[in-house]
Amino acid sequence: NENGRLPVIVEGEVKSHLASRMSFQDLKRLCGGGLTETSVYDPGTRGWAGLSGKKVMTMAAYLDAHILNRTKAADEDRDLVYSSGAVGLPEFCPKLQFFMPVPKYVATGVSPIDAHGVQPGQPEQYIGPTGTKTELHMDNFLIPFWMSVYKGAKTFRVILFEEIYDTPSLKAFFLDHKKTRWERKVPSSGGNGAVEKKELEIWRPDFAVFPELLEATVYEGTVNAGDWIYLPGGALHAVSNEGDSWGVSINALMPQAIETFADVCTKANFEWKCDAFAEAVSPACRNLKDRNATSAEVAACLRQGEAIRRASDLYAGGQQQRDLFLPEVFGLPNYAEWCEATCASVRDGLEEFVAEVRRKGFNDTEAYYRETGAAVDLGAHLPASQVEYVCSQCQPSPASDLETVLYNIATGMMSK
Repeated sequence: NENGRLPVIVEGEVKSHLASRMSFQDLKRLCGGGLTETSVYDPGTRGWAGLSGKKVMTMAAYLDAHILNRTKAADEDRDLVYSSGAVGLPEFCPKLQFFMPVPKYVATGVSPIDAHGVQPGQPEQYIGPTGTKTELHMDNFLIPFWMSVYKGAKTFRVILFEEIYDTPSLKAFFLDHKKTRWERKVPSSGGNGAVEKKELEIWRPDFAVFPELLEATVYEGTVNAGDWIYLPGGALHAVSNEGDSWGVSINALMPQAIETFADVCTKANFEWKCDAFAEAVSPACRNLKDRNATSAEVAACLRQGEAIRRASDLYAGGQQQRDLFLPEVFGLPNYAEWCEATCASVRDGLEEFVAEVRRKGFNDTEAYYRETGAAVDLGAHLPASQVEYVCSQCQPSPASDLETVLYNIATGMMSK
């Protein structure tokens, strides 16, 4: 897989991670107070990955309603609800990182960090019952994606960026018009010359409406519990869940994939914020689009970035030979310092949001939500309660839920 250009599934790669031995009841005990964002698949929505109906709830409430106490009759009466990313593991439940280290193949991956030297927004986790899914989408920044699957199974359908770019019909459809969902106008079922929009559904492809798909090589593979998947940057992908599934993912740039990223970003005309990513990890990559940088120039400026240089040194030194925990990934000496940095980061985010709310004339965030009717958006900012939940985990007590779950795993007495 030279320069990370192909999708790969490594069977059994993360089976040794403690998360593979956790039950959903353990996850509820460990992180039930953390907030998660949920959504449902809607074949007609124009939203990202075909998801709509976003709601915020605690992980305990989600697991109770949609995983632990779900019944077949209940499934038939309501939409399948997916706990679908938006909030990173560090800003959801920091102590969960003990159970799911970053696999060795991608342990030297680089993503933008904040003033505290951390990235609270990654990794993200995705939990859902059988039938939950996402539609074809292309991740922002056009950097590689990977996922560890700990429960259930996830089937991926993937179309590589290089094939899209090199096939005129695919390029015209997917790249020339940047979208979060792809669609086409078709005659309305009501007749009378009216037209309606039909969204592309990769899980039920309509080749008469989207004949371009007949020219695409669609990679399909199922990632079972204990397996790990890598996708190259810019790959279109969709996911369908089988069984009660739980996976954790990151988008990051590994040193060995720099040339591939540079090639994809330039061919995409620096769209999908790939130029912003390059500048964030290396200031030498400023204004790539304005100066019409070549692929070689993008790769060269990336290698000048401090984070890229550090990752390249680790990679060359064999650091990729073992899994790393998040404090190690960010070069921090221990969990406490990493958690405190994450706490400071999410506190800063809350303070910035409070200041913005007050500039708009509201006394506090509660007044803002009440008077505007706006919904909480975990991807934009965390509520004060979640910030305190995160910060409270930086010094686990001796009798904490962390030790309880670890004891359950060590003795094989998993909760049911």
